[in-house]
Order: sequence, then structure tokens, then C-alpha cells
Amino acid sequence: MTIDDVLRLRTLSIRQPWASMIITGSKTIELRTWGTDYRGWLWIHCGKNVDADAMELLGHDAKEYQTGGLLGIAHLEEVRKIETPQEWQALRSRHRSPSRFHEAVFGWHFSDTITLKKKYPSMGELGLFPLDAKTRDLMRASLEGDFDFTDAIKSLPLV
Repeated sequence: MTIDDVLRLRTLSIRQPWASMIITGSKTIELRTWGTDYRGWLWIHCGKNVDADAMELLGHDAKEYQTGGLLGIAHLEEVRKIETPQEWQALRSRHRSPSRFHEAVFGWHFSDTITLKKKYPSMGELGLFPLDAKTRDLMRASLEGDFDFTDAIKSLPLV
């Protein structure tokens, strides 16, 4: 995969601390009320607002988290509806949500991630969205100097 290929990937905006937990691999299932047929690599964007309830319940300090930008890319393996409280509980170590089970929730299962050296400011949107032209141009120039990231993406298949 080339830098241009990566810049064409779709983006998913996730509030902190969840976005950082996905990109570091400490959370491998993102919970959503909607599913998607999309599979493959996508950008993980941290929203400009944090999940204050999650920060409090997890004992995290919101000031320690970056907001409003791209953190890296993650591979979306599958999206599956979580059907029962038992399944919710069985997956808890992967989705990390302190909430109770509720119907109509989908587990977005992520595998590999590649982290950027620094967060790149970017506007978020709802759903899966492309990077805007301004962000793509800024990212292209910056990624050319991020050798860890560019070396890691070279071996990725275009999926």
C-alpha cells in the first residue's frame, strides 16, 4: 500500500478514550448502533469531545488524551450484531464498555493497527467518511517523513 492508497481510506470517528484504546490494541471491538459491509483498513479519528462517563468510570484523565484528529489506521475484520447479554459479557474484555447490554448494538472487530507518531488535526463526521482534500494534502507531506508509518504500510495488501 502506498501513501496515496492510505489517504484514500475511509475514516471512523470515535470519542476518547475509546479511539486511543483501539489504536493501541487494548480495545479490539468498537460498539456502534449501526453495521457496515465495509472491511479492511480505515483511519481512526478521535472526536473533539471525550466520553466523560467512560473517562470517569475507567479512572482516566481527559486532559491526557488528544482530541480532534487522526491517530492511525486499523484493520476492520468483521462487524457482527451482539445478540444477547451473555455474548456482551463474553466480549467485554474486548469492547471494554462498562455499560449494560442493550439491543441493536454491533461489534466492529479490529485486528492490526498502525499508529502515527503524532495526531494530525482533522474534522470528524458521522458514519464512514473520506479524508477531506486539505487533510489529505497535509497528511501526504507529513507521512513522507514518518518512516515507521510508511515502512509499515508498504507491506499491507490493498484490501
